Amino acid sequence: MKILILTPHYPPRQGGTSDYVARLCLELKERGHKVTVITRDGAPIYDAVKVSVLNGPWSLWSLKSLVNEISLERPDAILLQYGPYSFNRRGPGIPVVSLVIMASVITKIPFVVYAHELYANWNHSYLRAPWHFAQRIAVVLMIFFSKRFVLTIESRRRRLLHFLPWWRKRLDVISVAPTLDREVIDANWRASRGIGENTALLSAMGTDDPEKGARLLGQIADALAARKIDFRFVTIGGLRPNHPRIESWGYVSAHDAWNLVATSDLFVLPYDDGVSGRRTSALNALAAGTAILTTYGVNTDDTLFPRGSIAMVPAGQPMELAKTAVEIFSDSSVRKALRSVSLHLSEQFSWHKHVMYWETILRECIDNGTGDR
Repeated sequence: MKILILTPHYPPRQGGTSDYVARLCLELKERGHKVTVITRDGAPIYDAVKVSVLNGPWSLWSLKSLVNEISLERPDAILLQYGPYSFNRRGPGIPVVSLVIMASVITKIPFVVYAHELYANWNHSYLRAPWHFAQRIAVVLMIFFSKRFVLTIESRRRRLLHFLPWWRKRLDVISVAPTLDREVIDANWRASRGIGENTALLSAMGTDDPEKGARLLGQIADALAARKIDFRFVTIGGLRPNHPRIESWGYVSAHDAWNLVATSDLFVLPYDDGVSGRRTSALNALAAGTAILTTYGVNTDDTLFPRGSIAMVPAGQPMELAKTAVEIFSDSSVRKALRSVSLHLSEQFSWHKHVMYWETILRECIDNGTGDR
């Protein structure tokens, strides 16, 4: 298959979407598919994948440029990596959706959507109401015009089906996959960073997003300090809790990121909406076999993250989260059991399975027209 991926970010731009798309391209190429990328931010050539940068706004103003790029490549299908805030300022969604729909109609090439995000949670500001409406209209337009609309978690699919039951066959779910490559753990990595053998190492990674509960990390650090536990707490990526007991290293190399996660005694994921298959940070920790402390929330799927298998507390209960962290460090056998569970759960999020799901969906859309109106 010849696949054209439209993405807001691509390396050297840093971030989860960028890392995911770069890995997806390589995995598809290894399976014999031709992959090209058109991005808003990225490099012209990266890892032997042809990358074009679409200059100008991702809206109908750039329709001619996008149509020319698509006509030049003549892919079998277009795969849009969608997030309302990724392509356009303030994130209305409609500009980029209109652009992709019209380009697909003109070139007669079907498109599939991978919705990393749908729309922002409704707030009480009437000034933001136009953007909330626009984001929701954009989702409906994508579902109507796309061959398949793929979400990252089942709970979002269920919510859409509640309002749009007639499009059941067009809505699919594919969890994301880890963005860190497995590598041999550096036996000297902790020592080279000044982390003692008997020092408990906690870590977290991600962006500075309120949904990721960065403010709760400080409460965990305070609880451990109150119990006189010798620890280091490190965050990487854009996650910066601004707490005196937490070190924020920012964006680091893939080698350092992997070794931090893999050698941590506990990886903390205090999501406001609960751990789910859309969280690459969680999947990275599972792949590394690291003990995880996280939350159970509205987006947690029991079939992927069974309660009782990993350390989870209800989202929105910071004191319970801190208490559980202290309990985990009070018993080494608990951490050992959690590490074993992580490796077991990671098998369902492998890149092999992830790419197989995509191959099935893309082939159906190209060969059989599945999802036609």
